[in-house]
Amino acid sequence: MKYSDAPRCPDDQYAATLPEWAADRFVEASFGRLTKVTCTREAGYHVEDSRTRRNFHRSNIR
Repeated sequence: MKYSDAPRCPDDQYAATLPEWAADRFVEASFGRLTKVTCTREAGYHVEDSRTRRNFHRSNIR
């Protein structure tokens, strides 16, 4: 899946601040791992690393 093919966060208030690949599904994030990106009202989104299962705050994603 290309980043541009992933649906945006359904909440338009946060969609403007999200990368195009941010979606509530597993996608390949910018660091090349399969990652679940979930929209959240509090943080905008978080990324779950499929190898370490750690969550990344939005400020860690570039």
